[in-house]
Amino acid sequence: MVNNTNCEDLEKRIKEIEKESIELKWAEEAFRKSEEKLKNILHGSPIPTFVIDNIHRVIYWNRALEEYSGIKSKDIVRTDRHWKAFYDEKRPCMADLLLDGKIDDIPQWYPGKYMASDLIEGAYEAIDFFPRMGPSGKWLYFTAAPLKDSEGRLIGAVETLQDITETKKAEERIKSLSRQIIDIQERERESLSREIHDNIGQLLSALKMGLSRINKKMPDELSTIKDQLSELAYLVNKTIKEIRGLSHALHPPLIKDLGLISALEELCQEFKSYSEIKIKWNFEQIQKPLQSITNITIYRLFQEGLNNILKHSRATEAYLTLTSSENTINVIIEDNGVGFLVEDVFSLLKNTKSLGLISMRERLALIGGELKIISGPAKGTKLIARLEKE
Repeated sequence: MVNNTNCEDLEKRIKEIEKESIELKWAEEAFRKSEEKLKNILHGSPIPTFVIDNIHRVIYWNRALEEYSGIKSKDIVRTDRHWKAFYDEKRPCMADLLLDGKIDDIPQWYPGKYMASDLIEGAYEAIDFFPRMGPSGKWLYFTAAPLKDSEGRLIGAVETLQDITETKKAEERIKSLSRQIIDIQERERESLSREIHDNIGQLLSALKMGLSRINKKMPDELSTIKDQLSELAYLVNKTIKEIRGLSHALHPPLIKDLGLISALEELCQEFKSYSEIKIKWNFEQIQKPLQSITNITIYRLFQEGLNNILKHSRATEAYLTLTSSENTINVIIEDNGVGFLVEDVFSLLKNTKSLGLISMRERLALIGGELKIISGPAKGTKLIARLEKE
């Protein structure tokens, strides 16, 4: 005879199982609807997006990405061929690298083009040009992020893309116009330099010779007047030197005549002649010929850097370096002076110390270069400029 208590327990357990089964079905249905909703959101999003699972198979390829890539979702989902939208040969996309945890390999595939995301933990962003996309290629800004389940297990990765081609074209137009502006400025400086040197310089030289002739003809008994003429001749000679220095500062003729390195060495020698600051330099000969605008920009950087050291640093030593790699040119200007808080200098636009640095930064930006400033109170100053070779 079956125990009544056992029967009641069995019936109770059956009801619990039925309830759990119903709840499980509800959960599965809710998950299915949630997944379908997410799929619809991704598919209808104007942002090109794809998602891969933990074995690198595409599980979502939205409509916007179909338009960008020319590849239909039905032809790419459940495959690992998402690379074909971007590259000629099989290689990892950013999402693949994150999925495999190969963070150290990102520089190999996206050299100088990537950065860790400030907004999403574990995500990375990059900018690159993709010649396969569109009739003439596209510049894309893309972000890849790992996907994890509720227990923190890695289950896939998502990558979104943004077309910034028009922005890049606008930047190139601005850069081209900026180069033209700098070129016009330098031509005007050259013209003004020539006018000062040839016209004003010659007039002052004639005045100096005239004063000398008058002084020689003046009787010795008019010694007071002779002394005054000598003083005037001294002032004229000093003015000639100032005019010559101004002419060279406006447009250093040595760059065109003897090249950048000779012009820089002459700049340093001149600095030594009027400053007590010990200066050392190492200028590496750049094998590849540079455009005129790049040469003059490098010269102006060193010129402005030395000017800042002389006026503001209270340094006893200065070090100048020019080096180059395959694609970049590096300018380093360093001193052992009093230093400064970089943030404070750039926050005070009327600060005379900041004007030279702002000028250097703006000149570099116009040709796609960048300026890094390392300084601190009593720690000296180091300026590092990087320019891309043409």
